[in-house]
Amino acid sequence: MKIAILSITKNGAELSKRLFNSIKCDVYVKEDFKFNGAKVIDFLLKRFVKKIFKMYDALVFIMATGIVVRVIADCLKDKFDDPAVVVIDEKGNFVISLLSGHVGGANELAKRLSKILDAVPVITTASDVNGIESIDMIAKRYGFEIERREDLSKVSAAIVNKEHVDFILDSELDIDVESKSYIDSTAQVYITNKVVFSKKPHVILRPKNLVVGIGCKKNIQIKKLLQFVESSLVFLNLSKNSIRAIATIELKKKEDALLKLSKYLNVPLKIYSVEDIKKVESLFEGSEFVKKIIGVGSVARPVGYLESNMGKELFYSKKDGMVLSIYQDR
Repeated sequence: MKIAILSITKNGAELSKRLFNSIKCDVYVKEDFKFNGAKVIDFLLKRFVKKIFKMYDALVFIMATGIVVRVIADCLKDKFDDPAVVVIDEKGNFVISLLSGHVGGANELAKRLSKILDAVPVITTASDVNGIESIDMIAKRYGFEIERREDLSKVSAAIVNKEHVDFILDSELDIDVESKSYIDSTAQVYITNKVVFSKKPHVILRPKNLVVGIGCKKNIQIKKLLQFVESSLVFLNLSKNSIRAIATIELKKKEDALLKLSKYLNVPLKIYSVEDIKKVESLFEGSEFVKKIIGVGSVARPVGYLESNMGKELFYSKKDGMVLSIYQDR
C-alpha cells in the first residue's frame, strides 16, 4: 500500500515523523516544519491534495476532520476508485477511518496506525460496528470482483439489518462463506462464475477461476475468435468476467487475434512451450498432422490444463481453424 501522510502544523509534523520512522510512506509538511526525508506542501492544501490524490493508495491527514472533508470533496468518485482516507488529530489521540474503509483498506490502516501512536481507532462502518463481515471485505479477502454495484448498498443494508439474505455459492469454491437460502429473502449475494438472473436486489462476487486455452491457424480474425469464445461462454452460462487468463503455445505468442483478445478481456496471455505441453499431451487426443508442424499434437486442451493447475475441463470445441478449451481452476 502506497501511503502519503500530510500535516500543516508543528505538532502534526512531529506525529508525521513518528509514523515516517515506523512505516513505509511519503510525508508532506509545511516548509517551516520540514525534517529529513519529508517533502514540502508547496502550495494551497486543496490544490496540493488534488495533485496527489490518485498517486497513493491511502492518504493520512493529521489535522481537523472538517479541513479534510473540504479539501478532498472535489476529488471523490466512488468507494471502488477512491484511495483510503484516514484522519488523525494533531495530538494523536484518535485515528479515524474516514473514507473507503473496506475496499480501500482505511479501517485496517486506522487500526495499524493507532497501535503505533497508542491512539483510539475510530471505525464507523455499520458492518464492523455490528461485528459482521461486509460484502466488500469478502470480495477483498478472496480477490473477487464485485458486479451489480448499484445494488450493493441495498444488499449491505439488508445484511446489517439482519434480514434474510441468500448467499448462493458455486459448490467448487473453497471459501469460508456459508451458503444460505430463504423463501422470504429480501436480497441475495451470488458468489459464482455463472451468469445470474434475479429480480431481487443482488450483488455478484466473481471469482477469477476460468482459463481459456486456444489453438488457432495463422492470422485468424479477432472477430471470429471473439465470437467463438463468447458463444462458448453463453452455451455454458459462464461470465467472461470470471476469466483469469487465456493460454496458448509459444509459437502463437505474437498472434494478433490472441493479443487483441487478451486486451479485450483484460487478462494475461499465458505462453507455454512445446516442452511444457509434451509433459501432458498424452492425456489428450492429438493430430499427427499438427504434431509434424509444431511438435505437439494438441494445444488448446494441454495449455488450458496446465494454466488451470490441472483443473476441470468444462468445454472443448473446434471451429473454422480455431480450437478452444475452457477450464476451471483446481
